[in-house]
Amino acid sequence: KDRAAGWNISDPNSPDKPFIDYSFQPTFHSHGSISCHPSSFARRSHLWDTYRLCTDCFAPHSNGLFLSNWTLSASPCHQPDLAHLHGFYLSPAAFKPSKVLYPVFSQSKAAGYADIRYPSPWNYIDKAVYRPDNEHPDPPFANKESTLFWRGATSEGLSRYGEWRGMARQRLVHLANNSTATFPILLPSFPHVSPNARYRPTYTIHNVPSSQLPNLGLNISSIALVNKIDRCWDNDCPAQLREFGVVGPSDFQSHWQYKYLIDLDGAGFSGRFIPFLQSRSLPFKVAGVFREWWDGRVTAWKHFVPIDIRLHGLW
Repeated sequence: KDRAAGWNISDPNSPDKPFIDYSFQPTFHSHGSISCHPSSFARRSHLWDTYRLCTDCFAPHSNGLFLSNWTLSASPCHQPDLAHLHGFYLSPAAFKPSKVLYPVFSQSKAAGYADIRYPSPWNYIDKAVYRPDNEHPDPPFANKESTLFWRGATSEGLSRYGEWRGMARQRLVHLANNSTATFPILLPSFPHVSPNARYRPTYTIHNVPSSQLPNLGLNISSIALVNKIDRCWDNDCPAQLREFGVVGPSDFQSHWQYKYLIDLDGAGFSGRFIPFLQSRSLPFKVAGVFREWWDGRVTAWKHFVPIDIRLHGLW
């Protein structure tokens, strides 16, 4: 029997179409937080002062500066400031959601959405695969360059009125390359004791200028945008080019020469994380918007270093 003959394909121009185009506009309060309880922080609050760090927003999933609950960090319900921290919520380039229950299969999904996740083919083709060779070996961790490395594109969302200033990828590049910034870093304090004495160092937060980070054994100058500035209109394109600049592309297999590899979302999930886990490097994963099929199969602080989307605990 031809079952397809009984299918009714909806008219895409019908006013009753289930999927509505919400591209190029804010989506957090219309879709991102609507699954939260009406009394939740995200439903009760609209945060307009984007220049101040909302400590109440990250406190529930943090221990001081450090992200302590990876699962909870995905929830928008206690984080109204997420509306201004990722391109998916600021101005997605392509977004057609439905509030009608449909079987939607996706390679990743944001909290509150009901997509059925499946493993991405990215990790089974040459797009993002762990394949070291003689030209690009994966040496032991101790023999790698002490560098935090990232390359990527401005793919989170479309910027036309300065939205790029809140997007996670642009904020990461700005943070790593801002030579006038200081970073709060937890450093050990060693007391003056005799060589044979036994002691435990105490730890204190110090504000360290970015120019002094190499003295701590870390190079952060290898975080950059690649090729060109995309997904922007009018003055937002040259504004980002002036702020960040761009570098040329690099072979994906060249990642393995660095000790520290950082991964964060773009317009959707990032396909790099699984090959990062396979390598001898230490992956850093920014707790962005999207979660994939492996989310319950790996453990933060055991398999990777979790970083809050606000990036305040990165250094």
